[in-house]
Amino acid sequence: LSKNNKPVHTTILNPHVHLIGEDAACIAYIRLTQYIDSQGRPRSCQSEETRVWHRRDA
Repeated sequence: LSKNNKPVHTTILNPHVHLIGEDAACIAYIRLTQYIDSQGRPRSCQSEETRVWHRRDA
């Protein structure tokens, strides 16, 4: 929850996974964030993100 105690909803859209060997992957997606602003209006923000994930031994 944000400072104004209104929920923030985040959705991952159109994910693309590119495997990099057996222990890693590159994930690209669009992140959609939806929330109610301080004046009670619905808002949404969209951003493109890329992450690299790798397997780590526990």
